[in-house]
Order: sequence, then structure tokens, then C-alpha cells
Amino acid sequence: MNRLGIAAIVLLGITLTPTVAAPQGIYEYWKAGTKRSRSKAALPSGHARAGASGASAPSAPARAITPWTPAWFSDSTLVRRRIGEMTEAMTVPMIGQTFPLPRGGGFVCTRREGGEPPAESGLTCVIECAGPELGGRRHNWFYAGGASGTPTLDRVRWLILAPPSSAGAPWRAFVRAVADSLSREMGPPAWAGPDSTVATWRGLDYRTTVRLHGDSARVDSLEVECVSERLASAHVAGR
Repeated sequence: MNRLGIAAIVLLGITLTPTVAAPQGIYEYWKAGTKRSRSKAALPSGHARAGASGASAPSAPARAITPWTPAWFSDSTLVRRRIGEMTEAMTVPMIGQTFPLPRGGGFVCTRREGGEPPAESGLTCVIECAGPELGGRRHNWFYAGGASGTPTLDRVRWLILAPPSSAGAPWRAFVRAVADSLSREMGPPAWAGPDSTVATWRGLDYRTTVRLHGDSARVDSLEVECVSERLASAHVAGR
């Protein structure tokens, strides 16, 4: 067989060799009604990444830092991550979506028989849900117009309780950073308090209010609330 024939056989063998794809380690998940970008999952403990020189012993897991403590506030990475999470949740609160919401579990829902007296618009709170989120508790209130109306999310509240004797300075700095981040997404607030502990933004179909409860020395809690325009304009008292 001449050289040209041998080269053709070799080339054909290379072409037909199956390709084995490396594990992707990719995962997807949903939060606040928005599909986030896919990210690479962490490698199992004790496995080195491709191309690493030599084998290294598994490192001990890092000790978790309790959120909202002085140690947590001093970790800029954790603080920036939480600010990003809060901004995303507040800009996509799922206001206007019907029950049940397109999100994961962990929330307990209660149907409110009778509900509160309907407003002039005829809206009545019919379902209340609550569960953990953003280092606190998220509450979802669904309203409907009339007995046969579709339950629609009209009010969301996040309540984050501060640890006992929490100093006010780091919390106020955190709220200012959240307000700056939210303003980059929604524009400047429609109203803000003189001490930067409360501000309200007006979106196309809902209003967002960030409020820090406490005084200059101590903080009790951080509250964030999103209310639909139809509920806010009806002047329905929240619970």
C-alpha cells in the first residue's frame, strides 16, 4: 500500500474515534421568577481541577459565619453577595403573578377564609404564604376580586430581625448600599427619609419600600415591602 493510502486510513481512524466529553458540573435553578445563568458546581472534596500540578489534601470546610453579626458585616464578600441577592429579589418580586408561584418549596401557605373586608376596588386577601429568604422571612399575600377571582400576588414583605444589641452603624451602611444598588436598577427613589433609613421606589406596577427599624444606637429589624399599584391605590391596610 502506498503512503497516500496509509495516510487516508489513519485520518479515517482519527475521525471515527468517539469523543468523551468532560463532566460539565453545570446546574440551573430558579429564584424570584427569574432563570439565573448556569454556573459550574464545585468539585467534590479531594478532587483537583484538570491541569493542576500535583495532588493536594482536601481542605477543611470553612466555618459558616452567622448573617447579620459583626463578623458577617466585616466580610465584604458576603455583604456584596447579599446586596446582589436582595436587589434581584426586589426588582423581580413576582408581583402580579397568580398562585402558585413558579418557585421552589420551603413556603407554607394558608387560605384565609373570609379574609379581610374588601376594599373599594373589591380586593380581598385570600392566601398568605411565608418562608425563609435573604436571611429572614418572606411573606406573600395574594388578593382576589370577589369569591371567584384568581388569587394574585399583590404584596410581598421581607422581615430580617437583627441579633440582640445590634449596633446601628453597620446596618445603616448596609441599607445605604442596598438603596444605591436598587437605584441603579429602578432609578432614584420617589421619596427618601433624611436619615437614609427609609426610601420608596415607584415601578411600573408596584412600589418598593426599604425601612430600617430602630434608632441611632440600636437596630431592631430591616423590612422591605413591595405592593402592587392596584393594592396601594385601593388603600388596603396590610397585615
